Amino acid sequence: MVRLADYLEKLGVTVTGDAFIFRNRSGAPYSKDTRGDDFRDVRSKLCGPDEMRTLADFRRSGSMEAVAGQAAPAALAHVMGNSLDRCHQLFRTNCPVNVVSLQDVAEAREHRAKRPADAQTGDKLRNTSGQKCATPSEATPKPLK
Repeated sequence: MVRLADYLEKLGVTVTGDAFIFRNRSGAPYSKDTRGDDFRDVRSKLCGPDEMRTLADFRRSGSMEAVAGQAAPAALAHVMGNSLDRCHQLFRTNCPVNVVSLQDVAEAREHRAKRPADAQTGDKLRNTSGQKCATPSEATPKPLK
């Protein structure tokens, strides 16, 4: 497998923090359109004409694998160069619900359910401000405007 360092050395250019890493055959940075065109050509040659994956699919797959591996959203956002740790819509787009996440949540619920009832009551959220919290039946709804 070709490593990124090997690829950059082959390019023969110094890549600074904001420079484009991937370059076309002439060595110039890919434009917004040409990278996708080249990707489709290579995809068709390697996987056949029925393959329809895009570059975005690879980003999404990598995001899902990172989340399944317990990567922190902030770290993932840093690597991807976006703000998915602060933007729920972006997070849902790049990290849709997956089987591993569902299994982790189900296991956590099973673990919680198996604990004795007296131990479960100690895990309730506590109000540390000293103010009384209204239960849903005591809360006064705000009037609609």
